[in-house]
Amino acid sequence: MRIPSSQALVSLLVLALFPLAACVDEKVVFEEPDDDPGEVPDAAAGFVGYSGHDAQLTYCGTCHVEKQAEWLETLHSKAWSGLQESGHAQASCEACHSTNELGNPATTASGYTATKDKRYEDVQCEACHGAGLQHIAAPSKANVPRAPLAAGTALTTGCGECHRSAMTPQLEEWAASRHSRLSSLGASAACTACHSGDGALKAWGVDTDFAEKQPIATGAVAVTCAVCHDPHGSAQDASLRFPTNTASAATNLCIRCHQERPGIDFSGMPHAAQGPILLGDAGWRPASLPGTVAATHGVVASNAGLCVTCHAGSREVKDAAGNVTFRDTGHRFWATPCVDASGKPVSASGCAESQRDYRSCTGAGCHGTPDVARAAVARANERTDALLAELGALLAKVPAAEFNSVDGRTSAGEGSRYNQEMALMEGAVIHNPFLIEKLLIESINELKRVYGIQASSDVNLEPVLGKAGN
Repeated sequence: MRIPSSQALVSLLVLALFPLAACVDEKVVFEEPDDDPGEVPDAAAGFVGYSGHDAQLTYCGTCHVEKQAEWLETLHSKAWSGLQESGHAQASCEACHSTNELGNPATTASGYTATKDKRYEDVQCEACHGAGLQHIAAPSKANVPRAPLAAGTALTTGCGECHRSAMTPQLEEWAASRHSRLSSLGASAACTACHSGDGALKAWGVDTDFAEKQPIATGAVAVTCAVCHDPHGSAQDASLRFPTNTASAATNLCIRCHQERPGIDFSGMPHAAQGPILLGDAGWRPASLPGTVAATHGVVASNAGLCVTCHAGSREVKDAAGNVTFRDTGHRFWATPCVDASGKPVSASGCAESQRDYRSCTGAGCHGTPDVARAAVARANERTDALLAELGALLAKVPAAEFNSVDGRTSAGEGSRYNQEMALMEGAVIHNPFLIEKLLIESINELKRVYGIQASSDVNLEPVLGKAGN
C-alpha cells in the first residue's frame, strides 16, 4: 500500500488537527519528508518506518515533531548503527535492533523481520506503538496506536520482548523484583500511586494514553519499565523520568515512592521509609535529637547515585577463560544478593552472609572492597542488635495506656516503638547506620527520662558507629 502523498497529508492534518491535539501530549505539526517513502511492503503488516532513512526521520515524526526530536536523543535511535559497530553483529540480533512485531501488539512477522527493508532499521516509534499506517492514512483519536505499559513476557507485549536473555536480562530481573508484584489495592489513590504503574504515572502527572489504560478500580498494571523510564527519552541518564542523584523526596525517582507516608501515625509501623532513612530525616525525634543525621550513603557529594549505586549496580559473571557468561543489569534492585558458585545472583535473601555479593557497595568509593563493606555491615548490625535489645526491654515496662492513645499526642512510648520498628525494617541499618543508632539511643534515654525506667543492661549509650575502628 502506498503512503498518502505530502499534499494529501497536509489536507488530512488540517481536518484532523484538533482531534489529534486532544489525544497526544505534544504539539502536532507537519514536517516535509526528505524523500518519497513510496510503497509500504504488504508483508510489513502496516508498519511504515522511516520516511527519510539517512536523516532518521520517522514517518510518525513528520507530524509528531517534538517526539521525533526526543527519540533522536535515545539509544533506540542508534540501535542499528550500534549493532553494526559492535564488532559482533549477527542476523539473530537484528530483530531487537529494528522495528517489527517485538514490543507492540503485533503477533506476526512485521516490519523488518518480514521485509529486511532498511526503512525499518532502528527501534522507531512503531516498535512500541505498533503499525501506524491506518492512523497515517486517516488520523483519528480512535485509531491512535497505543503502546503497552506492560513489561512484556513470552506471552504478552512490551519492552521485555527485547530486553531479556543472558546478556540483557532486564525482564527476568524485573520479574524477580518487588516492582513486578501487583497487590490487590482497590481504588485507593494513596496506595496505587506507588503500588501500581498506572497509579504512579497519574500521581506524577504523566498523562500517557497507554494500551491498558483504564480506571484503577477495574485493573492496574505493575511498576513496569515505562514507569521509571520515559520511552521517548528524557534529560536523565537511561531516559529516567526523574533524576536519581538528588537528595529530595520530591524529585528523586526512587524516593518519590520510598518515603514515609504523610501524617505518620506513631501508634503504627513505618511504611516505605527507605528514602528518609537514607537522607537522615526519618523517625520519631525526641527534643534531644533535632535535625538531620546524615551518613555517607545519603550525601550526593559522597554517593552521587544515592539509591541506584547499590540497588541498580551491574555485575558480570565470567568463565575461566574470561568470557562473560552472564550480565546482571541491576533490575532486581537487590543490593547484596545471594549468589551461586559462579557468582550469579539467585535470590535477595535466604543465604549466609559469606554467600552474599557486596560488589555494589564499592560503587561510591567509600568501601574499598566487598569484604570491607561486609565487615562494616556486621559491625552496624551487632551494634543495632544490642540497642534494640535494650529498647525492647524498656518498652515492655512502659504502661499500656501510653500506647494507641486517642488524646492527640505522641507519647514517648509510641515514638520509641515507632523507632524500634524502623530499625527493624529490611535494610534500614545499611541505609543509614548513624541515624538508626541515634534514634535508638535517644529513644532509650527518653523512656528512662519520661517513665523513670531503669536501664536493663550496661549497653553503651554513646554513638560509636562511624568512629575510627568502627
